[in-house]
Amino acid sequence: MKAENVMDRSTDKREPLVISLEDAAWRLSVSPSFLRLEISRGGIRPVRFGRRVMISAAEIERYVAANTRGASGEADAEASTKKPRL
Repeated sequence: MKAENVMDRSTDKREPLVISLEDAAWRLSVSPSFLRLEISRGGIRPVRFGRRVMISAAEIERYVAANTRGASGEADAEASTKKPRL
C-alpha cells in the first residue's frame, strides 16, 4: 500500500530552497572561494545547518539583482552625470 501523503522525489520538479556553496558558485559562474569571501564581507547571507554552509535560492537572486548595473537605476543615472576623462 502506498501512502497518499508521501512525496515522490523522482517526479518533484521544484527547485530546492537552499543549495550547497559549490552549487551556488557554479550557478553564479564564480569560484567557491569567491563566495566564501563574499560571505565574510557580508555580501551574501548564508544559511547554516550545523557546520554546513548553504545558500538560499532567494539570496542568489538578491545578490545578482544588487550587483547588476542599472538594476536600481542609480548606476545609470550616476554614469550619465559623470564627465568624461580627458
